[in-house]
Amino acid sequence: MVRERGRRALPFKSDVTDFEAVQAMFKSVIEEWKRLDILVNNAGYAQPISALEMSVQDWERMLAVDLKARSSAAGGGAVHDPARRRQDLNIASMSSFHVNRDADYCHYNAAKAGVVMLTKSLAVEWARYKIYVNAISPGYCRTPGNAARSDNPAIRPSAWTRGDQALRPGVRGSGAPWCTWPRTPRTLRRLQSRRGRRYSL
Repeated sequence: MVRERGRRALPFKSDVTDFEAVQAMFKSVIEEWKRLDILVNNAGYAQPISALEMSVQDWERMLAVDLKARSSAAGGGAVHDPARRRQDLNIASMSSFHVNRDADYCHYNAAKAGVVMLTKSLAVEWARYKIYVNAISPGYCRTPGNAARSDNPAIRPSAWTRGDQALRPGVRGSGAPWCTWPRTPRTLRRLQSRRGRRYSL
């Protein structure tokens, strides 16, 4: 579809939990295009399961996909891109600071909280390279992966139906920050000047 619009595209099929495969992907990108402008870390999945029932494998896979893969991707881009001037965006979740009550997501919540601190840490560490690391923490969004839950009134999260602007699908509310960690001081000052918004580095 990208090429049909006259644009360039370089598709890859890779396991984001495989460190060597991720590094090889970034190496190929830099060899082809010589630079990396924007990196969006969006790989992830959710698995509702009780903490009393989940296995060690459940924990390890969740952390590998939702947390470790972001570190591998970010590091791969930094190592293989000699310019090192880009924007990184990590997709976290409201679950990084809000416990889901409609399902048991202990390991998912922990992984997303890790994404938050990873983002903050890399934002400080890589500022010297002009790599600006940010994150967004979206609320519930109706996707093919959760359509069965979102369309079923019996298990639909109560926040979706009680008018909570912060948690309704696809609604940007004031109860949760949308752009959570703007790295540049100028951006931070501009965002802080907007009434009713809470932002921090």
